[in-house]
Amino acid sequence: MATATANDIKTGVGNWLQSRIMPRLDNKRQFVLGVVYGIAAGKMDTIMTSAAQNSTLKALGIIHEDGTVDIDTLYDAAFAQLQAQGKLTMDIPFMGSFTFNADDLRDLRQCIGG
Repeated sequence: MATATANDIKTGVGNWLQSRIMPRLDNKRQFVLGVVYGIAAGKMDTIMTSAAQNSTLKALGIIHEDGTVDIDTLYDAAFAQLQAQGKLTMDIPFMGSFTFNADDLRDLRQCIGG
């Protein structure tokens, strides 16, 4: 079971966004995503503390008592669902519609936990 700290997640998501997502976006969407990520990265400890208090995440065992995240359990479940669906399209405020697939999720997992 691989776990990730708030810093691992912040660094991994940042690397994933920079290398895999930003190249797909036009300048406006790159700007918006960069600003949003910059704000979120600066508050990652607070975000993780809040997530650790979530009763569903506690019950699922995704976030451990020490604040680390069980990225294998989370990844395995999300990957199986994405394989079944084929893709996930989300409307992201100020960004428009964005589609993720299993390859995107695999890349994100690799960036966070090696």
